[in-house]
Amino acid sequence: MTKFALTTICALCDKEFKARTTYGICPNCFDRDKLREWDRLQSAITFANRQHVPVSLTLREWLSIVSDFKGKCAYCEEVPYSLLIMVNPSHGLVQQNALPCCKACNVHRQDSFENARTRVQVYLEQKHLRADDDIVYEPIEDEPIAPWVHFSEA
Repeated sequence: MTKFALTTICALCDKEFKARTTYGICPNCFDRDKLREWDRLQSAITFANRQHVPVSLTLREWLSIVSDFKGKCAYCEEVPYSLLIMVNPSHGLVQQNALPCCKACNVHRQDSFENARTRVQVYLEQKHLRADDDIVYEPIEDEPIAPWVHFSEA
């Protein structure tokens, strides 16, 4: 019995190869990390198509973006990323609008960091954590990334 093989072009090296699956990565370029990113990209493309926004991000471009951030979240630069996000969803899934993001930063990004600062301020005031007025809460201006609470000696 002959297995079905589809002739396709590798998403990374642009060489034609016989594929037994729907993945667009040839055996020479294949590894688990690239396959995981291929899946992540395909999920993002499906989401973007449902939102009727432009899609032009390629696997090669996405891997380049991930490499630029060394596999970490683009916002906190501390935690390994788990999501491919569109910074501005109306601009679509394009290289200039796609970033790796951890789940925590994505929640804060959607809820806005200013709301998080306000919640922390209320919490600190309610719990009387500023004993003896030695510690003063000072929001950090123009810093959209955690840590978003800054304590200093009064």
